[in-house]
Amino acid sequence: MGALVGGSWGVASFVVGWGERTGRWHFGCGGAVVAATAFAANCTAIVVWLRRRAPMNAIQRRFTTVITLCAWGMINHWGLCFALDVSPQVALALYLLWTSGGWLMAAIFYDRRVFGGALALALGALAVALAPGVRFEALGVTVFCTYGAVLFPPRWLDAEAILARIEGRDTPTGSPRGARD
Repeated sequence: MGALVGGSWGVASFVVGWGERTGRWHFGCGGAVVAATAFAANCTAIVVWLRRRAPMNAIQRRFTTVITLCAWGMINHWGLCFALDVSPQVALALYLLWTSGGWLMAAIFYDRRVFGGALALALGALAVALAPGVRFEALGVTVFCTYGAVLFPPRWLDAEAILARIEGRDTPTGSPRGARD
């Protein structure tokens, strides 16, 4: 699911950036409301499709539900920014910042392997704020890095391996404590 959602979101960000730079369209907060709605519908369709075809345990069902609800929650952010006439650059940086906070909470309370996603989103917020001319490309790179960090987390963020090292037992890969993988 992560690859489908992240891939579609990342590619769409580059397309929007290309359209803005070439003058084909201007993407503001009103357009973001429409895009957020399409993204949420996309997430919902993917989750429904996966639940019908792939067996999921309770944790996976809850996690996909949270992802889908958060996707629908994006509409609130963009709607408020549109109503308050917030500039698209500031709105995007704020969106990435609060999304980073959400991923950080998921890393703390759910699975620390998503910390890489929180970090990527926070750095993306900084990039969007500092480079407004390429904000959508920065968003695309941020999305790819976020989902890449979550789908392929660094070994040092693997909770089971960390517990194994603390307890002095073999790691899940079978390497004895202290050995290099």
